[in-house]
Amino acid sequence: MAKVSKIESTEFDLSEKEYSYWGVVWRRFRRHRMAIGGLVTLTFIVLFAIIAPLISPYTFDAISLEDKFSRPSSKFILGTDELGRDVLVRLAYGGRVSLFVAVIASLSSLLVGAIIGSIAGFFGGWLDNVLMRLVDVLLSIPTFPLLMLLAMYFGGSLWNIILIFTVLGWMGESRLIRGYFLSLKESEFVEAALAIGASSRRIIFRHIMPNALAILIVSVTLSVGGVILFEAALSYLGLGIQPPTPSWGNMLQRSMEYILGAPVEGGGPPWWLTFYPGLMILLTALSVNFIGDGLRDALDPRLKL
Repeated sequence: MAKVSKIESTEFDLSEKEYSYWGVVWRRFRRHRMAIGGLVTLTFIVLFAIIAPLISPYTFDAISLEDKFSRPSSKFILGTDELGRDVLVRLAYGGRVSLFVAVIASLSSLLVGAIIGSIAGFFGGWLDNVLMRLVDVLLSIPTFPLLMLLAMYFGGSLWNIILIFTVLGWMGESRLIRGYFLSLKESEFVEAALAIGASSRRIIFRHIMPNALAILIVSVTLSVGGVILFEAALSYLGLGIQPPTPSWGNMLQRSMEYILGAPVEGGGPPWWLTFYPGLMILLTALSVNFIGDGLRDALDPRLKL
């Protein structure tokens, strides 16, 4: 009997370890093939952005006019642009800029939205009405034209672009967090915290907010892809990150001057100037969205193992 009891206890412990919360999340996420593919692709893109400039003999601003419009070759793997600058290195540096803007802007927007949404959802009343009416007004304004207007007025420096995305990107997160707080503030654990005299700030940030962690992770993941596309569009229009600092968007913008008929040795337009930045934008946006879809399913408590 002692042996049987010992075996049963061991099996129970293993089961508890295997089915911990994050273990369940990872098991669900692994079943989402598109999310795993997106994770692998995004990891490769990040490593490329970090490592490529370190091992390349060229810098992103090194000009070599005798090599301008060089086709992809062993010397220049992805070719060169109109000033003879290596496209591979500029693509990697552009990835650093685009990914940095997307991640920092998404996290900043999430922070602002989480604070405003939690305050509105927890306290309710007139404060909730004022904040949500402000959100309604901002959401009624077309986002991209307002982005363009602010970028033209304040300029397209790196931190200005991040600030603009933060100012215009928190409304969706605030509504999301507000709804979550409205559903949780009447819970028993919140009532217990109030009964022992916990402050509102402690209840918001120590009790309710950790329970919203899953929805926050999914929200910031999905917003990164949108910011990448918006930044690329602004840079493409000449309102985003300004040269000589490369980003995928301004690389596309520069290439459009030559793609329709630039005189390239060997004939044909320099297709590589458009193809590679566009491919990186496409792969990154798709990868991040697939990861977000996978996390949304993995963190859903209604799904089975």
